[in-house]
Amino acid sequence: MLMIKGCFSIRLVLLLSLSCILASGSYDAGCVPKSGVWDTYTAAVIYKRNHPSSVAAKEAVQGQFCSRFGISPCKAVAGDATSVHIKRDFDIHLPAANVTDVLVWLQQYRYSRVNAAGYDLDVMLYPDSGCPELDTTFAVHVGHKSPFNTNQLPAGLGLEDSTKSEYTAVKSWEHTAGAQAEDDSEFTACSSDATCYEPYAFNTTCTGDSLVGSMHFHFYYVSNNPSSVTAANAFINATTTQFGLAEDVCADNSGHEQPHNASCWLSGPGGSGPIGQPASNDTKVGGSFAYPDYSLYVVRADFLKVLSYTMVMKNRAYNGIGEVDFLVHPNCGCNYADHVFWGLHATTYIPANRQGCAEEAGWEETTAPSVDPWSVRAPGNAAVEGCGLTDSQASFEQWALHMFYDASNSSAASAQASFVKGLQATAAAAKAQIEVGAANAKAYLDERSVALTSEQVVTFGAAAFDVVAPWVMVHRPPAVDIRLVPLSSKGDTCRYTDYVSRAMYGGQHWEINEYPVSQAGFAPITAPAAPLGASSALQNGGCLYPPSGYVLYMAAVNDNGYQMYSAGLDSYASGLTQAFATAFPNASSCSSGATSGAPIEPSYSVLCSMGSTLEPFTDDADPMMLSYTAVYVPPAELAAVMSWAMDNHIAAKVYYDVDLRLVPLTGCPMQDYAQSALKTGPDWRINVAALA
Repeated sequence: MLMIKGCFSIRLVLLLSLSCILASGSYDAGCVPKSGVWDTYTAAVIYKRNHPSSVAAKEAVQGQFCSRFGISPCKAVAGDATSVHIKRDFDIHLPAANVTDVLVWLQQYRYSRVNAAGYDLDVMLYPDSGCPELDTTFAVHVGHKSPFNTNQLPAGLGLEDSTKSEYTAVKSWEHTAGAQAEDDSEFTACSSDATCYEPYAFNTTCTGDSLVGSMHFHFYYVSNNPSSVTAANAFINATTTQFGLAEDVCADNSGHEQPHNASCWLSGPGGSGPIGQPASNDTKVGGSFAYPDYSLYVVRADFLKVLSYTMVMKNRAYNGIGEVDFLVHPNCGCNYADHVFWGLHATTYIPANRQGCAEEAGWEETTAPSVDPWSVRAPGNAAVEGCGLTDSQASFEQWALHMFYDASNSSAASAQASFVKGLQATAAAAKAQIEVGAANAKAYLDERSVALTSEQVVTFGAAAFDVVAPWVMVHRPPAVDIRLVPLSSKGDTCRYTDYVSRAMYGGQHWEINEYPVSQAGFAPITAPAAPLGASSALQNGGCLYPPSGYVLYMAAVNDNGYQMYSAGLDSYASGLTQAFATAFPNASSCSSGATSGAPIEPSYSVLCSMGSTLEPFTDDADPMMLSYTAVYVPPAELAAVMSWAMDNHIAAKVYYDVDLRLVPLTGCPMQDYAQSALKTGPDWRINVAALA
């Protein structure tokens, strides 16, 4: 047996992993992942096809794109493979030679202030590998991550719609909705330690796309997972070899985005020698980042080579070691905008530390600015009188369960149908009343729907909660994502905050169409379902059902002072943790007092606090990376605790959103934490090694 030791051998394993894939006969020729650049790519500009403002922004940006790059006609055409053109809806066909220019432009112009349309768009970039089912495994994202390219769903604008008018650019900014919000010019202004060059990106003083000379790659790793640390070190070594990088770092001594002459591993001021190797239980979090990181400076000429390589090697399936997460931003001289508005990210969206970025932009107030979507100052986050739990309610009286899936995918549609039938049969057996809405295969075109894909909705009351909630958490198939929404008793006035702020999700994190919940008369179900027929029991893989209990994590980014304060995890001790103790005075303490974090699959008989853990990222046995307070919730208390947490974790109550993760305890930790948990906020990567 060949024993492999040392950094050189780790690097060899990583390089050989890709070589073996390239040599394998298990892929069709067109599907083989490359170690270099593909011939063509697709840049999909993702928008909400059932939201009028998003559609208007998409049309405006499409016009601006065509004007900027000389594209005519400015609509979907069957273009030549060697030319830039729109091939479907707003999916852009890009020969390799054009990717960098177009992508940097899209990174800036997807943002509402720059596109002047008052609404953000998202971007998904992936190679045209020849096998569409593999393309999105290589995808990278700007803005919110869409689980797949929703522009490809049926009935969108495409070649069949040859009569669609060409789009023209919006010229004015001052009349848009975005201009009416709190002034965000401080966050799109040239940083004090940078030099910015004209022509600026529109409505900013940041270097415009054509003059951006370099990018930063910030790679993250899960410091309490040894395999993630190994993958990080292997990636550094393999990338150094792949691109002939110098082993010594280049230091940013004169600013956050100091220019260098060549691509190089990057350090902060005063750095020298080889890049520091990521280490297990690293405490290096802070500044602009939420997770431990290491950085690479890439000159514009190298960008596509490095990005293409990283698109493949970020995946465990291709590097053979572990997932690699990253943020890539253009160096436009505006530190906040570069990291927060314009960053490109990998499979798992790990946001920048918005407090650190805001302070580096010159923000000095104690509450987060309105450009931070987790801040109480952000549009839509202010408290609305009468919304949430009333003084007389221990739990919400009405609920809506939204199930998102892709009806154009036969296996996903089948999984969804079985899921709903199983839920209906379970409710019937327990004599729990639920209302099942009709499946809406094209909900993404329906302005009455919150879904950006296909959808089916179930509503139910408090009496059915203890039947429905545990069942859907444990039995949800991977092809179906859910959003569980508490419905405030005041009605329409509260639906925006119910859906946008209070709701929890399971599976992938879909953004929603907030347009219908901003209108009077919104109804979760618009048409009843036909009889669903018999159901076969869904399997639970030998795991316990119903769950023996639950763990509720109330979590915050360790170096984000706004969120740590709101979670009650800083020295002020005046946030959600303390509010829980007030709301549930009978909850006991079940903390062991040990320095390690909360037990992964605890078993207690009563509601109790398992204590707070500030640095889980230093403990290999802890599945979490964010600081947290953990609460054990017995089944009988689920409705009350979950209702309280959904109502109180929001910025309207604690000034800044606190992230939640609710884990059912079935004796199968990997499934419980990774597949079955309900969440709010970003879908943060966790330490799965602790769950094995």
